[in-house]
Amino acid sequence: MSEIELTHKKVLVVDDSATVRLYLARLMQQLGNEVFTAESGTQALQQWRENRPLDLILLDLLLPDIEGIDVLKQIRAEDGTVTIVMVTAFGGIKSAIRAVREGADGYIEKSKVSTPAEHEEFIHMLSRAMEIRSIILAQKEMEKAIRQQNAELRQMNDALLTARQSLLNEKNRLRDILFSLSEAVVVVDGDKKVMLMNREAETYLDWTEQLVIGRPLADLALNPTILTMVEKTLSTGEKQHEELTQPKQNYDQQRIFSCGTVPVRNHVDQISGAVIVLSDITQEKEMEQMKQDFYSMVTHDLRSPLTSLLGFADLLYTEDLGPLSEEQKEVVGIIKDSGQSLLELVNDFLDYSSIEAGFLDLHKVDADLCQIASGVYRALMPLAKGKNHQTILDVPRHPVIAKIDPDRIKRVLTNLYSNAIKYTPEGGQITISVHEKTGEYIVSVRDNGIGIPEASKPYLFQRYHRVKNDKTRHILGTGLGLLIAREIVTAHGGRIWVESQEGQGSNFAFSIPKQPSVI
Repeated sequence: MSEIELTHKKVLVVDDSATVRLYLARLMQQLGNEVFTAESGTQALQQWRENRPLDLILLDLLLPDIEGIDVLKQIRAEDGTVTIVMVTAFGGIKSAIRAVREGADGYIEKSKVSTPAEHEEFIHMLSRAMEIRSIILAQKEMEKAIRQQNAELRQMNDALLTARQSLLNEKNRLRDILFSLSEAVVVVDGDKKVMLMNREAETYLDWTEQLVIGRPLADLALNPTILTMVEKTLSTGEKQHEELTQPKQNYDQQRIFSCGTVPVRNHVDQISGAVIVLSDITQEKEMEQMKQDFYSMVTHDLRSPLTSLLGFADLLYTEDLGPLSEEQKEVVGIIKDSGQSLLELVNDFLDYSSIEAGFLDLHKVDADLCQIASGVYRALMPLAKGKNHQTILDVPRHPVIAKIDPDRIKRVLTNLYSNAIKYTPEGGQITISVHEKTGEYIVSVRDNGIGIPEASKPYLFQRYHRVKNDKTRHILGTGLGLLIAREIVTAHGGRIWVESQEGQGSNFAFSIPKQPSVI
């Protein structure tokens, strides 16, 4: 390090001797320094506080009020940057050495600066003291920086350990989740090498995880379809799905599996691997087949003969096959009504089965909602008269044409109207209405029957829900009618709702969107 030039510095000269003080001050000024002076310890502390930061303090050991060492201690306690050189008289060497131990940067005897010949050595000594102070400060800064870096390194190390533990915990948690899945899961990297496999995969594929980790997926003798799916997922990033009867070659069990592959992406959204998921869906497939068989049985073995039975009952009831006594006609009427109720139950079941299977097909045509309402009104007139209801048909005189599946909408309106008849006590009033609103048609069935409890309203359009109380206990039904109605209306793009107060009747309504006009 080059020697520090003693020029253009801020220097404080402290000495109780005016002669020495003036002598040293002039010497410092001749070098181009800004000089402050003090004749006592108190003044020295005041000058230091008022003019800090100072570069150099020449401090006499013996001062009239405070010892120079005490002044040194006070300054050094707050200021580690200023260079302090003790100036001592003859015989004060021991005190000067003590001062150095307390933080002074050097000492000089007054007798050695009394002649011009000694000035150069004096200035050199002061420059050297400032250089040493600079080195000390640099060392302290370095030590401080090292301590700070060590603290930061410790924090980083602690953070890394915490992050490592968190990653390990997360890995273990994900592994626990993976190994608790009922599906078989295999994870491969971008080179189609196995990275992970859960217990279900070990069972289905007859491999242990330890044996396959790091091995190519092709070594597992999997169904070729799975390998093709993985290749497509890795190359395109798209999910794949197939149904397989064998997850691997030479699989000796008659099972059906749902196989899916999904891509694994890294933090920059690049494909880094793929996940294979195998689910045994044999039982679900068997249940689907059972449903289809049952649906077919109900359709062909129950509804068809029931329809024939109702046809013959109608022939008897209308006396087309010969006259009946009143008692006979009443019995045939009971058979006819019971058969009709049973047919409605069967139709509800079949409709619901179609909806549940996703087979609710609509055959939309331009149809008159008023005509459909009139047909339902007339068809159920005997049932309404049987309970002495007053019925009203409130529809426009002009056709109201909508793009609908007329049979399905008739099914909805029949359900709502028959419910109104059944749930309205004898002698009630029921109104079927059709009217237009902006952008839609509204069809409604209003009655003054028993109404619906507030607690039951949220569940009305759910599967198998029926309002159960003393007033409805004797009324038969599947609890599927309103659910079917909702699905049909929703499929038309409409909505269905109810307004009701218990004991004051109900108003069931549904909407059908108007078709945009073609110009």
